[in-house]
Amino acid sequence: YHLAAEAEPPDDAVTRRLGEAARVALDRGDPEAAARHEEVAAPFASSTDGIAQHMATAASLWLCAGKAPRAHRCLEEVDGLEMEASTRGEVDYQRARLVTSADESEVADLMVAAAQHCQAEAPHRALAMLIDAAGRKILTDDAAAGEDLADRAARLAGAFSSHGEVLAGAVRAAAVLRRGRALDDLAERSRVSLLIGQVERFPSSPEVALVVGRSLQDQGMRH
Repeated sequence: YHLAAEAEPPDDAVTRRLGEAARVALDRGDPEAAARHEEVAAPFASSTDGIAQHMATAASLWLCAGKAPRAHRCLEEVDGLEMEASTRGEVDYQRARLVTSADESEVADLMVAAAQHCQAEAPHRALAMLIDAAGRKILTDDAAAGEDLADRAARLAGAFSSHGEVLAGAVRAAAVLRRGRALDDLAERSRVSLLIGQVERFPSSPEVALVVGRSLQDQGMRH
C-alpha cells in the first residue's frame, strides 16, 4: 500500500507487487486482504483490460470473503471498459455468481455463455466455468444437462489438465447417479482417489464441492 501511495498510475511494477501481495494473503487464508490488494492494483494496470482483470479477481475474492455487495461494486467499476474476450468472460462469470433473482439453472446458462468467451484464450478458466455450470444444473435436478456439461468439460480438460479432467469426471458421476444409472466402480474409485489426493484447495465452487460430496456419500451408501 505504501508503494502505491507514492506511485503514479500506470505503473506495472506496482501492479506486480500488489498482485504478489494478494497471492500471499490468499495463501494464508485471507481472501479479504487479497481482494483489497487486487482493488488497489487495478488503477495501476497499463491497460483497461488489465484493470478489468484485477477488478474481476477482486470480485471473486470478495465473494470468497462473503462480501457480495463489495464484489458487485468491483464489477460495476469495469462497466464500459474495453477488454479482451477472455476478460469479458471472467467478468460475466463473476456477475453470474452474484445473481440471486434467477434459479441455479439460469445461472448455469450464464456461466456457459461466459465460458464461450474464454475457451480460445483462457481454456483453464472456461473449464472451471463449465464444471461450475454442470454442478448447478445437477443441483436443480437437471442431471441430463449436468452430465452433458461435465462431458464437455472433460473433453476440454483432456488437452491440458489431468486434474480438471478428474474433477469433471467426478461431477459427471454425480449426474449419472442422479439419473439412476450404474457407475463403473473401479474407474470411479480411481478418479476419487486422484481427487482426494490433491493437496491444494478444492479447485472449484462451493456448489461443485456439494455435488461431489453428495455423490461420494451416495456411492458409499450403495456399497
